[in-house]
Amino acid sequence: MELFPKVFGAKQILQMIKIYVPGPCVVYCLNRVKNAYLLIPELATNRMHVFFSFYHLHGSDSLKDSLARYGFVEDDITDVVLTHLHFDHCGGSIVRNPQSGKLIPRFKNATYHCHKKHWDWAINPNPREKASFLKDNIIPLQESGQLQFLDTNNPIHPEFEWLEVYGHTEAMVLPLIPFKNTKLLYLADLIPSIGHLPIPYVMGYDVRPLQTLSEKNDILNSALQNQWILFFEHDPSNECCLLEQNDNQ
Repeated sequence: MELFPKVFGAKQILQMIKIYVPGPCVVYCLNRVKNAYLLIPELATNRMHVFFSFYHLHGSDSLKDSLARYGFVEDDITDVVLTHLHFDHCGGSIVRNPQSGKLIPRFKNATYHCHKKHWDWAINPNPREKASFLKDNIIPLQESGQLQFLDTNNPIHPEFEWLEVYGHTEAMVLPLIPFKNTKLLYLADLIPSIGHLPIPYVMGYDVRPLQTLSEKNDILNSALQNQWILFFEHDPSNECCLLEQNDNQ
């Protein structure tokens, strides 16, 4: 018996590879008057329709509407934390000025924070990730003067912590945020959905999948021991979870 690959038409292939992209979310506000912090999991609004056709946008909320639901407007945002610069994680940072046509930061009063190692990685991309680093999502941040690199010696806020991981991409940042009596870990693309919780289940996008395995193991153990809340960025059904140890695992 011989096995032959099944041939798919272009339309079928595009439907198979569509990616779930969640609506934008406001994560936390340490001080309602002085500091409103935002993580942006949103696609760029300055791309052509054909670009969006490759992705399944989950929900109909806009970033503006999501902010308004919690009593904020865009000018309230003081700090934007970019976990990494793949287009679906930073696209909401930039808008096109309707008068000049120039690409500008969406939050005029905000400082945009990114890891220096990851910034250098993104502006000099490798062939594997080049299509995920869109320069019109990135370069305007630097040109605006609003970009600042994360520094452990000069934290954004005394309560703001982050973990660094290198399996998905170089120096991705996972914010660890105070929440009630515990902390919330924003998983970005290390564990994008609840389906990726098992250690061997990693993203096909990862540049170092074996390192992802090790990082997941360490971080999940820490989350279990400390009862951190895990926040999934790409899960259309499950926002967060807590871990429990069972007898089999």
